[in-house]
Amino acid sequence: MQWRSAVPDEPATERTSSISRQTILNKLTLAVGKDATTATDRDWFVATTLSLRDRVIHRWLQVDRENLAQGRKHIYYLSLEFLIGRLLNDVAGNLRMTDVVHRALDDLG
Repeated sequence: MQWRSAVPDEPATERTSSISRQTILNKLTLAVGKDATTATDRDWFVATTLSLRDRVIHRWLQVDRENLAQGRKHIYYLSLEFLIGRLLNDVAGNLRMTDVVHRALDDLG
């Protein structure tokens, strides 16, 4: 099996933070249905996780199509030790966007 890293390192620049801020605000409004002035911490968490999910979904579906075409089987494993809050940090880190996400959320207050 070959491992590919298609995700470049993304430094927290004003441009990347601005894009992330806007993406998080869009998710907060359109997916969570909240305004930034009344959003709870959970609302911000959900909006942030959805914005990160959007960054990986096309690659995920491509890999799924390739696996289906090649007749590969899937194994699913669920463990309670995978806590949701920790997953957000893991996903942001795997996307090499931890600094970008932190800066965008800091800018949003």
